[in-house]
Amino acid sequence: MREPDGSTHGACAELMHNTQMFQQGDYARNPIENSQVGLRLHSIAPFGLEFTLNYFYQRWAGDDGTNYAPLKGLPKNNENIALSQNLVRRGIFPAEAYMPYVHTFGASANYSDEAFTQAVFRAETVYDVGVPFFDVAKETVIDTPALPGVRRMDMWKGMIGFDRPTWIRWLNKKSTWFLTGQFFWHYLVNKPSCVTKNGKTLGAEDVAQLSSEGKANVGSCLVGGLDLPSSKRLGTVSAAENGSPAYRDKIRD
Repeated sequence: MREPDGSTHGACAELMHNTQMFQQGDYARNPIENSQVGLRLHSIAPFGLEFTLNYFYQRWAGDDGTNYAPLKGLPKNNENIALSQNLVRRGIFPAEAYMPYVHTFGASANYSDEAFTQAVFRAETVYDVGVPFFDVAKETVIDTPALPGVRRMDMWKGMIGFDRPTWIRWLNKKSTWFLTGQFFWHYLVNKPSCVTKNGKTLGAEDVAQLSSEGKANVGSCLVGGLDLPSSKRLGTVSAAENGSPAYRDKIRD
């Protein structure tokens, strides 16, 4: 409940700019700010390879398994610290649900090999430009518990697979069995590795404890959104200080 002066005693009940986690970013639901556009070229090569080339300009939805950053906090500086204190008094958490536009380039193909394997081979791939990730080397005004800043990175993702109807008569004399296999990958392009300028490699937990100058010396250290520090307090000691370190959710290449 808000007090007459608009304060909520530090209990935050909403995000900045009226955004909502996983639902609404800082944009209006109109054709200018919420439209997506794409192109698709489909063709079949003379030797039987069917393929598509694709482009999609989309609001990042984070629905493909990428361990992205759904929140973007205010960068830490004197002006934003004062702003965040005012926001918290009004019950607004000083961060927004973050759903930027990203460029996605893709391709898909399938080929039916009747001569040798009697299987259909399939492949799909996309390259996303500017996916948001948490970076503990970037500070925000939120430090209890700490919310890292956001760094946008490129990702290459794909799948290769095969399908094959196969007779296994001792199991089924009347029809074939459908055998299929798929291999998926996510690859983070040019991922920084939590290395200082003098070549020392640190863990994300260590980087989080550094001063602002120390974090600038590291440059970048990415973590996922599934293991941020806990706000739960055990007496006067935070959960992270009581044997449950945060930032174990590493982002790997």
